[in-house]
Amino acid sequence: ESLRWQISGDMPEVISVLDERKIDLVINIPRNAETQSLENDYIIRRKAIDLNISLITNIEFARIYVRAIHKYPINQLTTKSWDEYK
Repeated sequence: ESLRWQISGDMPEVISVLDERKIDLVINIPRNAETQSLENDYIIRRKAIDLNISLITNIEFARIYVRAIHKYPINQLTTKSWDEYK
């Protein structure tokens, strides 16, 4: 689901959703170099980090990540500790 920076009809405001911890991952890819857009993107990224919410800021990584989680059923995705990768 996409979120708007400001309240727009039925769309929730992104900061409220982050504060309520309704999402587990933020994908925030800057669209342009306009000052207001850059400031908004910074606030979103900062809020995600402050709340310990996973954050992706690279478009290529985001594409690979989405393809990977789409490829496998959720019950086949497992979590491993860092120690298991050694």
